[in-house]
Amino acid sequence: MSQLSSGKTILILTNSSSIWGAAWAPDSLRIATTSQDATIRVWDAQTGEPLLTLSGHTDGVESVAWAPDDARIATASQDGSARIWDAQSGQPILILSHTNPVHGIAWAPDSHSIATASWDNAAHIWDARTGERLHTLTGHTGAVNGIAWSPHGGHLATASDDETIRIWDAQTGASSLILTGHASYVYGVAWSPDSTRIASVSKDQTARIWDAQTGQTLHTLAGHTTLVESAAWSPDGAHLATGSKDRTARIWDIQTGAVRLILTGHADGINSVAWSPDGAHLVTASHDQTARIWELA
Repeated sequence: MSQLSSGKTILILTNSSSIWGAAWAPDSLRIATTSQDATIRVWDAQTGEPLLTLSGHTDGVESVAWAPDDARIATASQDGSARIWDAQSGQPILILSHTNPVHGIAWAPDSHSIATASWDNAAHIWDARTGERLHTLTGHTGAVNGIAWSPHGGHLATASDDETIRIWDAQTGASSLILTGHASYVYGVAWSPDSTRIASVSKDQTARIWDAQTGQTLHTLAGHTTLVESAAWSPDGAHLATGSKDRTARIWDIQTGAVRLILTGHADGINSVAWSPDGAHLVTASHDQTARIWELA
């Protein structure tokens, strides 16, 4: 993956409302998208054919995560709930109730637990099989916008309106590190594949790469012209993708912090970016009511 292709759009998925979130299936053959219209759609990533529509949320669905075991899909909604669905049938399995809108969601690597980020200033860890709440992670002083589970499974990272990122012990729920440096709200976080670094994106128009052990800033990625909403690592850890309200996605070289590609084509801001597990494609979800699949390898 060190060599990137031109970054051309190879497929456009069209919805009737803004697309807010996107996630790949582990096999890189399907994509789930979430929308302002309260639905989730599953698409064939090769043909663009819609395969399933998941209905049940009563307000816009902010984000989506596909379980590593491929069996379930999890979604987070402004209706104050997270939901778990059967990935094959689209049928609902569990509802995880919150007191405020839920913005972010992440699976544990073993697919046994799930974590949610809520506008109640907290994150929550749940048993994904029973729906039992295992931990409530408190300490942020603003809404929690994003959450990510480390690939090695031991830690969580959260992004908040309080301008910080926190790292938490996934077993105990204790906060172990606070990352400071952003000058405005932090919207999203993503772990590197080897769990040694964290990427964050902010309303301050930058993304940052952090050392997950020390909390030191390794790179500040500047170039977007308005707030940055989402980040995703390439599976080999060599590149980071970011999506911005400036209607572009950017691909950055992790070693140098330099921009490798700028992906243009969306007619409105980009809400979410996700790299396919096989490393070949990126999906971007936009307010322009489309998701685009880009060829990167």
